Amino acid sequence: MRATYTAAVLLLCACEGESTLFIELPPHETARTLVVAVQTDSTLVLGATSLDAGDPGSGLVRLPVSELGSARLTALLFTEPLEELGLQQGDVARAGELEEGYVLPEPRDIYSANYLGGKADPWAKSTSLDSMISAFRVRGKAPKPNECLFFTERRFAVVSRDEPTFCVSLTTTVALAGFEDGYTYLVDREGIRPGFMLPAGRTGANRAAHLVRPTEVYFTGWDGSTLRGDPERAESLTELPRALAGERIDFLTGSNAGEPFELVGATYEGTILRYIGDSWSILRPSGGRTDWRRAVQLIEPGEAVAVGLSTGVLRIRGSTVTEERVEGEDLMSVALVPGLGLIAGSFGGDIFIEKNGVWSAFGDSPLALPVVQIAPFRGGFLAAGGAGVMVQYHPDVGYCPEVQTAHPIVKRMAVIGDAVVLLGDRASGTTTDSFISVLVPEG
Repeated sequence: MRATYTAAVLLLCACEGESTLFIELPPHETARTLVVAVQTDSTLVLGATSLDAGDPGSGLVRLPVSELGSARLTALLFTEPLEELGLQQGDVARAGELEEGYVLPEPRDIYSANYLGGKADPWAKSTSLDSMISAFRVRGKAPKPNECLFFTERRFAVVSRDEPTFCVSLTTTVALAGFEDGYTYLVDREGIRPGFMLPAGRTGANRAAHLVRPTEVYFTGWDGSTLRGDPERAESLTELPRALAGERIDFLTGSNAGEPFELVGATYEGTILRYIGDSWSILRPSGGRTDWRRAVQLIEPGEAVAVGLSTGVLRIRGSTVTEERVEGEDLMSVALVPGLGLIAGSFGGDIFIEKNGVWSAFGDSPLALPVVQIAPFRGGFLAAGGAGVMVQYHPDVGYCPEVQTAHPIVKRMAVIGDAVVLLGDRASGTTTDSFISVLVPEG
């Protein structure tokens, strides 16, 4: 997790336009959620954001206010992730007098600042909350503790009959799915709608995608191209300088909003590349063996890891690449899981955790086939892959019962709130259309 959090508080005012405050909070290694309150004599509004690396919109709070004269700002840092607090990215809905609601738990730390005429004082640590904030009730039912979820699988047919190549969460309610032939789809709990061909008329352009913010996604293509733009507006796409020698980047990771910008990519052949400034550079050339699955994960600015069946674990620090061993296992997926650290999946179905450069088995994984995808989920993580099987892990309960999906193998996965979007292969030998699955919690 990041040690210092930079949050952008965007105050939206109907009378005087917008004022953006960039607020750097003191180092805090355990904070998972930031709630910011804007308080005047007669009004109180709250906004929430995740501080977990990789979460859509991480570090950005948008707060509507009636005026921009003066206000009291309060920053609440929680060790719980957004979903455990029953919150989503954005405004925190207030329960009416007759509506069901609940009070937030005690925050880990509290900071306050005065706001006047578009400027704010430096944050000062506080020991108590204002009574108006303490009494604020969030609309809805109080969140349940972490527990194993049971899902209903909803399937949505798509025109593409090609390989799925990426699936990223744009927000806590919408994901973007892409296929090798250029088709993209916007996916939520209720269904899908076509996106745009990416880019139009260029077959095989979709290889990988990385989200910086919902309106800024980076895409890579077969021909070594890198595109940047808003996935809702095809006309916004612009091309960045290409990778050296036209390297096709198959797997992509990068920084989040508010961090120094960089991308780290990998190819099926094992080439590791980094984009910083305005160009790609090769950090490690191809190892000469093609793997059918690899993964890369940014840990913090300037540091990332890459895994692959033929390469083990590669640690990238700046322009230096070093190797780390994992005894007896070939890793093929990796993710940074808040509260746990780096979690990786192996070809044989085992799960590993990294501590201080040492990789060790993480519990008794119920999976027996390749773990192709790992994603943070509700304070733990999801792991999915061979035979279309997915499993949840929660620190309070351990591994949950396996979830069988309709995919022969899960190749891409994204989390939207408490639902999961899955992309995979069609059944062997069939000619039917591909489909996208959305797993929605029962009840």
